[in-house]
Amino acid sequence: MLSNFHAHTNYCDGKNTCEEMVLAAIAQGLDAFGISEHSHTSVPDDTGNITPENMPKYFAEMRALAECHADKIDIFVGLEQDRSEERRV
Repeated sequence: MLSNFHAHTNYCDGKNTCEEMVLAAIAQGLDAFGISEHSHTSVPDDTGNITPENMPKYFAEMRALAECHADKIDIFVGLEQDRSEERRV
């Protein structure tokens, strides 16, 4: 099984959208793919993590992509839990 479960998108510190990442994973022949955005922290002006406002959109978008591409790849969605003191800018 060819897989990658640690990828980020433009919801945090990645450069591509969820869809672009999923399509790239399919093009590379992955059987399973997971995106795990950096979690929100309480550090003021912390960058490179998903904002609380974007969380519902992120999960909804990933669920839709998983359903759309279920015949090609298994999609997983999660969060990389960051501790506030580790993600200082």
